Amino acid sequence: MRFHRLDLNLLVVLDALLAEKNVSRAASRLNLTQPAISNSLSKLRQHFEDELLVKLGRQMVPTPLAESLRKPVREALVDLQAIAESRPSFDPATVEKVFHIVASDYVAATLLPAAVARLAEIAPGVSIHTLPVSEPTVGLLARGEVDFQIIPEEATLSDHPHELLFEDRYVCIAWSRNRFIQDPLSREQYLSARHVITTFDSERMLAFDEAYVQRQGWRRDAVAQLPSFTLLPFYVIGTGQIATIHERLARLYAKTMPLKVITPEIDFPLLRERIQWHHNRENDPANIWLREFLIDVAAEV
Repeated sequence: MRFHRLDLNLLVVLDALLAEKNVSRAASRLNLTQPAISNSLSKLRQHFEDELLVKLGRQMVPTPLAESLRKPVREALVDLQAIAESRPSFDPATVEKVFHIVASDYVAATLLPAAVARLAEIAPGVSIHTLPVSEPTVGLLARGEVDFQIIPEEATLSDHPHELLFEDRYVCIAWSRNRFIQDPLSREQYLSARHVITTFDSERMLAFDEAYVQRQGWRRDAVAQLPSFTLLPFYVIGTGQIATIHERLARLYAKTMPLKVITPEIDFPLLRERIQWHHNRENDPANIWLREFLIDVAAEV
């Protein structure tokens, strides 16, 4: 389809090229051949009378015009996707649909199991695919490539709607036979203990406890750094180490593992997990149904 002499299919290629900055990766992303992507890029250059992407080493760098097109092209494609997926209503009992959600392993362990179990009863054709929170995935919602992200309040995007799912506080866990760690745990005892902490794949993405400790100017003796909250208990059991963790997750593990849950005498901020969606899907019946469903589940878990 052409619009103002531009084949709209070329915008899909331009969007992929601006995201990947590489012809072969854009081809893989769209399941097309490299010659097809190169041919489309040639047509785009002709239409816009601009090189759009120029080679710099092994990567392609957007020109100023291409950079200015990045956001409107992505928004246009999200709008078109919303139009294509529009339905007069959403019947969860009969529809078949996959929702893609960016969420931490903490959310995946504490909230989503109950959600999936209930979906099996009331919406057997609806499934949830979860993507981990990481630097590459935190931009997917803005690009309209996932349906939701469930993240701490301070990490939400300012230009997309969101709603509170639940709150949680932070506690410490220790091996149940650790006689040296008692409840409550003073700040001095906390800082002198040996810690197992969570870190992510980017220095810009600090776990809640590490961010707080750094803001206070404190230092902890971290004997292990792990990429997941759900791994923390396995590095605490049988040792004298402690870990700082969400209370919901701590209580969940303490039911089946030799762990004790301890309150640190430290004013960690309250965690407020929010569900966020793209503003173009604000009135989408399927989107509305699932976010209301997850809010209901969170109220009961």
